[in-house]
Amino acid sequence: MNKTIFFLAIIFIVLVQCKKEDCPSLPEPPYGTPDTILVSNGPNGYKSVNYIYYCYKGRYINIDYTQISSCTDWGEKIAESNCVQK
Repeated sequence: MNKTIFFLAIIFIVLVQCKKEDCPSLPEPPYGTPDTILVSNGPNGYKSVNYIYYCYKGRYINIDYTQISSCTDWGEKIAESNCVQK
């Protein structure tokens, strides 16, 4: 009986650690160092990061990555327009 409990405890610990390692990490800025980075954290693991490039190759680019809860995939929204001066 003690061996069974020990074995189940080991399985539980391994599964919990694997889940943490499998979480998607914060996305990297796609075009190098952005001009502005905005990060927000909300309840239940909500996270948002915006990478803003004011004039990257003649374009204003705002990339918004959102994770709606802990360990979910990151969603991506991209807004582009002509350059703006900061």
